Parts: sequence; structure tokens; C-alpha cells
Amino acid sequence: MLLSRLIGLSLAPDQERLLWLAGSALLCVGVTNAAWASRDVVRRVSWALTASIAAGVARFAFYVGIPYAALLAGIVTLTSLGLGPAPSRGVLNQGALVAGGAVILMGAVGWRYRREVIALGDAPGPLLGPVRQVAGRPWSWVWLLITVIHQQVHWAFYRALPLLILDDRYAGGFVGLGLVLLEAYADPRVRRDLADPGEAEFLLLSASLAVVTTVLFVLTGTSWLGAGVHFAAVAGWLSFVQVRMRA
Repeated sequence: MLLSRLIGLSLAPDQERLLWLAGSALLCVGVTNAAWASRDVVRRVSWALTASIAAGVARFAFYVGIPYAALLAGIVTLTSLGLGPAPSRGVLNQGALVAGGAVILMGAVGWRYRREVIALGDAPGPLLGPVRQVAGRPWSWVWLLITVIHQQVHWAFYRALPLLILDDRYAGGFVGLGLVLLEAYADPRVRRDLADPGEAEFLLLSASLAVVTTVLFVLTGTSWLGAGVHFAAVAGWLSFVQVRMRA
């Protein structure tokens, strides 16, 4: 395979998949920790147009480019990514019921979370801080779509590699979910934001969506249903925040 030829080693397909998985995770952890260590510099240049474009290109290359390169190299397949043939109608109906219940549950838990934080008098941060930052801008829906695409492709890639290595959709799906959560927690910014109720709210929403997406993939074998739930949930939050801001 591709890495075997590049590094001049004879690797079995599963060994090469492990290298792709480890390399992607280490790259993400290394970059996020380096960015945190140099956050004062990053903060000064973050609003420069050139820096913003470069950061956007880098994020796209990581979240979408690496999985696409792995697909072209035969490391993963469309089916392992959840992009293969659609499942049967019965399976989709089952997945849709689970998805609907999950969205209702997340909404109820989110509402209750907010009420509890306010009741504790912990001076909660702004409702869904990261969403609120972009909600009033004309490109907010573009941001939403790009965020969903990045996360869904990344999560699918981290499910696909363990799935192919273990030859088990259930084990592969949940191993991939664990890696996604560990990778996120390795980011110092995430650990800092978890201490702020307003910032933590959006992080917990993203983590919940990662769990729901994984469950739907395990049940149905497709990533499209989870992506639809992800977009609908975040779009609902964005609309809610926009209404609150105009009130």
C-alpha cells in the first residue's frame, strides 16, 4: 500500500491502517498542543485574512483530505466509511426512530443543563458560546455546514479504520468513538472550555452527537443518517441562538 511504498517497509494492510490512524491522531494532538503553547501569537494573527484562509485550508486538509487520500490509497472503503449502498427500509426506519428519540433527549438534557447551571448561580457563559460568536454573521450557515462536514468525515474515518482492522462494525464503531473523544480531550483548549458552562455546553453537544452518530452507524451501517441528525441538531441550536439574540 501507499505508506509501505513511501517508507520502504513491507506492511500488512492492517498494520498500515494502524499507521494511518496513529499518524492522524498524533498530528491532531501535536498541532492543537502547539497552537495552545503559542496561543498569544495565534490570537494576534487569527483575524488576519491570510491567516484565516490558511487555517481553513489546513483544517480541510486534515479533516477531509486525509480520509480522502486513505480512500484513494485503498486504506478505507466507501462501505467502511458508511457511504456504501443504502440499507433496507426496515433498518432505516429503525435508525430514524432512534435518531428522533436522540434529538428529543439531547434537547431535553440541554434545556435541563442550562436551568441547573443558572440555578447554581455560577455566572454561566453565553448560551452556546462558539455558536453565538457566529450566529449574527451572514456566513453563519456556511460555518455550520463546514463544521458538520469536517466532524462527520473525521468521525467516519476513525470508525472505518478500527472496523476494517477488527472486522467488526460494532467494535470498530465504538473504538473509533473512543479515539475521537480521547483526541478531543487531549486538546488543552477543550479541557479549558469544559470548565466554563457556556463553552462546555457546545462541547457536550458535539460529544453527544458523536455518540449518536456512532450508534446510528452501528445500527444501520450508513453515515448519512447520523450526518442528517448532526446538521439538524446544530441548525436547530443556531436558529435558537439567533432568535435569542434578536429578542
